[in-house]
Amino acid sequence: MSSREFDSPVPHMKRVYFVRHGQSTSNAGNSRVGDVPLSDAGKKQAAMIADRCSRLQFDLIISSTLRRAQETAQIIQEKTGKPLEFSGLLIERKHPLKHQDLSEKKYNSLQAELDKNFTTPGYQYHELENFTDLNMRAEKVLTMLLSRKEENIVVVSHGTFLRVIAGHAIFGTDFTAKMCLDLFTGLRTRNTGITIFEYDEAKSVWLVVTWNDHAHLG
Repeated sequence: MSSREFDSPVPHMKRVYFVRHGQSTSNAGNSRVGDVPLSDAGKKQAAMIADRCSRLQFDLIISSTLRRAQETAQIIQEKTGKPLEFSGLLIERKHPLKHQDLSEKKYNSLQAELDKNFTTPGYQYHELENFTDLNMRAEKVLTMLLSRKEENIVVVSHGTFLRVIAGHAIFGTDFTAKMCLDLFTGLRTRNTGITIFEYDEAKSVWLVVTWNDHAHLG
């Protein structure tokens, strides 16, 4: 664990603590059900990250509206007493509802087809968010965070979408679908891992200070 995490944030520099939600029942069972609660293990993980957040300096919690994220954020709120808000911008990548009814073989075959078309401009499959959708939403998230008066914010979101936010923050308009696929493969996110971003106003750039720190899990 970096000692810097608990240092006072740099004056006039926005700091955002991105937290992936605790383990959900679908994570535990490897199912594809959409809006699910935390598992028992996820509730314990949320208590651990809440204890860690109680030692951070921050002003506000903003959470995805999906249940697993809401429950994680509420546990953090109960421990820290900080105000809590919810935003639909922070939800996980939208997938077609029909996916949950497919057999494993059909699902894997379809997923391979969707991955192959991820870099195809304008490709759309039912409700599935394509790269353009995800990238635009990530931009809206970062713009929203910069517009907030609070300098230090805890954000509870989801593993796949956190990779998209990171890609957009680092590469901006140079971020491509191929680069996004590489981040999906190359970046790992443990449940309740902390990723710290800072915004340098002087240089107008986002800095990724820490990625997926989960030392609190032991």
